[in-house]
Amino acid sequence: MNKSATSSSMLAPIWKRKWMILIVGIVAGVGSYLYYKHQPAVYSATTTLNLAASEESYAEQGLKPPGNSKATVSDAPALIESAVNAKEAKRIMRAEGEKPVKGKVKAKASASAADIIQIYAEAHGAKNAVRLANAYAEAFIRRQDRSFKEGVEAAISTTRHQLTKIEAAAAHSSKAGGGVQVIQEATLSSKINQLESQLHVQGVTQLTPAGRKSTQLIEPMPKQSAIFGFLLGVIIAIFIAYALERIDRSLRDIEHVEGQLGGPLIAALPLLQKPIIMRDGHPALPPRMLDALRRANATLGALEAADSKPPKTILCTSPDPGDGKSTFMAALALVKAEMGERVALVETDFRKPTQARRLGLDGEYGLADVLAGRRTLSEAMQTVPLGQPVAEPVAVPGGNGGAAPAANGTQYGSISALLGNADEERPSLAGPAFSNLLKTLADEYDCVLVDVETELEAADTIALMREVDGIILIGRIGHSRDASIERLDEVLALPGTAPLIGTVANCVSDRDLENNGLRGVKRKRSQSARKKNSDRKAK
Repeated sequence: MNKSATSSSMLAPIWKRKWMILIVGIVAGVGSYLYYKHQPAVYSATTTLNLAASEESYAEQGLKPPGNSKATVSDAPALIESAVNAKEAKRIMRAEGEKPVKGKVKAKASASAADIIQIYAEAHGAKNAVRLANAYAEAFIRRQDRSFKEGVEAAISTTRHQLTKIEAAAAHSSKAGGGVQVIQEATLSSKINQLESQLHVQGVTQLTPAGRKSTQLIEPMPKQSAIFGFLLGVIIAIFIAYALERIDRSLRDIEHVEGQLGGPLIAALPLLQKPIIMRDGHPALPPRMLDALRRANATLGALEAADSKPPKTILCTSPDPGDGKSTFMAALALVKAEMGERVALVETDFRKPTQARRLGLDGEYGLADVLAGRRTLSEAMQTVPLGQPVAEPVAVPGGNGGAAPAANGTQYGSISALLGNADEERPSLAGPAFSNLLKTLADEYDCVLVDVETELEAADTIALMREVDGIILIGRIGHSRDASIERLDEVLALPGTAPLIGTVANCVSDRDLENNGLRGVKRKRSQSARKKNSDRKAK
């Protein structure tokens, strides 16, 4: 298997359930949009603090800050986010006459500048985000100022105590008015004055207070959320598609049909809404279906030519109901008639007969009347009204010779149908009556096609498999189950069962047909047919 086929098989589950994946993605996207559309708006506000002034003030007065400079900057974000600072911020907001704002606050040191701390606040509403950021900044500034003033006041108290001791010592000294004492007293007095002047100095400064214009909308983002929801929904749906493919026990593609049903592949029928159409009161095949059936008939001809005794009575069955065996038999009969053969189509389905509707016939009488003796075989047989071929015949590679004889209208076969009309008492098909009927039809017609009920529904099918010359199995992709195929294999292995002629893959996707080179053949033939038509018109 080439790389193209391998990649196509890997993508097959996605393509098979593409509409489910798309719907899930759209639902997830729309749901995300509607959900976030009705969520309250969350805004972010930012303010900046400078710690350098505080540290310089400590240094100027010879005071020891709470830790070294690096520790102060690194510890500031934690202090700002602490519960103590949050409590102080709430008191500040209450003092403004409004309720405290609920939200999130984060602080971090600036990476571009030293001693700079940035505070980020998130809250419902731009005004609330601004209040929250500024309140936390002010609370931190107040705490730092109190700490600084407490340090200054402690230094003043210590200096005054030193000055008092010097003055007391001078009062009891015999050498009062000594020059050294005077200098010490003057130095301490000057230091006290300098410290008292620092009581009104602000240490930490707020560089850029938060404002309404600088706020940003963080959430909700309905459009972005819808895109993310769509992509997430598609990804989840793809995983679901692969999971369903793993547990799916039905036929998946042409290769799976060949492997499960066995036998040579006779035809790969495309997925069409109407495989058989009515044209001017005559059953006909669409061009794509006609092309596939012509190849199927050519393949059958090649198999018959290789066999010393070609099968004349052919039975078609399938693993499950609805696999398309009745449609295939009717379409094969139309193609064989186009090739000039006289075809007898026998429908043995008494439960749900469909050939009358499919071929435009009267379904009031048929096989049940013949077996019950109410009508003779010639009276029960109905002739299918046939028109001209729906498309120009084509040469099929692998066939037993060129184009269809009906191409120029010189030869056209016929179809006689023995319908499986419903009857109150269903006649048995396992007796000699039906066996003799098949022999009679085989003597009178070129080919006898037997359309039977699905093996799992009717026991008569097992008996009919011993009365025909060959069997064709049809499997519908995405429908026929592996369990039913295994049961059918057991029946085909019974002694006396007719040999398997080949298999048919039904409802094959265009991608699968192209991967197996079938669509390419069809395109070439269509171009050849158009060239022949233009040549005829030119002549």
